[in-house]
Parts: sequence; structure tokens; C-alpha cells
Amino acid sequence: MALDLRSSELEQAFIKERISNVEKHFSELSSKLSLYNKKLAHVRDSGDDLAKSILNFASKENLNTSLRSSLMHFADLLIAIQEYRDAQIQRIDVKVVLEFANYNPICKRIKNDLTTCFEVRKKEIKKKNQLEKTRGKNSTNWQAIV
Repeated sequence: MALDLRSSELEQAFIKERISNVEKHFSELSSKLSLYNKKLAHVRDSGDDLAKSILNFASKENLNTSLRSSLMHFADLLIAIQEYRDAQIQRIDVKVVLEFANYNPICKRIKNDLTTCFEVRKKEIKKKNQLEKTRGKNSTNWQAIV
């Protein structure tokens, strides 16, 4: 019985360590991805500012129409790139960052469930040991065992 209790304690320690490891690293990954996304958003904003500056320059260019046309086209392409970047940022937020962030409450719930499960198991083993001890003392008196 002592071996059984010891192995369950080792098992519990192993599982808790694994859960803590996942919780720690997923939390770190979530924060790093969030930071990455913020930097992408900053790049997108800078790209929007650049496109505005190019459009402003193009609107003021009156003498060279081919330059004006090329600048307008370039600004449109730059705006399209920033729209794709915005879509990328939204997808990373929804499909990656939020999924990693969802693991924290899941890990906490699993830790609580694990603790409860092993406490119940420990009580059952203790009760079984107590019954065996009582049976060993009074093997003929069944009412004392029950």
C-alpha cells in the first residue's frame, strides 16, 4: 500500500509539473505573440502614414503627370499591403493569441481537478488501510469492520 501511495504521489507531482510547464510557456508565448502583433500594428500604421505622404505629394504634383500617376499607383499598392497586414494582425489575434491565452484558465481548472482527484484517492487508500487494519485485529467481528 505504501508503494501504491508513493507512486500516486510521484504521478501527481509529474502531472503537476507538466501542467505548470505548459502554463508557464504558453503564457510566455501568448505575451510574445501579443508583442509581435503590436509591432506589426505599428508597422501597419507607419505604412499608412507613408501612403498618406505619398498621396499628398502626388496631389501636389501638377507638372509631371506620369510621376503623379506612378505615385498614386504606388500609394494604392502600399495601402493594399497595409490592408493585408491588418488582416494578418486580426487573424493572429483571433486564431493564435486568444487560443494561447485560453490555456491559462484551462490549466488552472485541471490543476484543481487533479488536486481533488488525488485527495479523494488518498482518502480511499487511507480508508482501505484502516479497514484492513481493523480486519486484521477482529477478523471474526464483521460489524466492527463495516
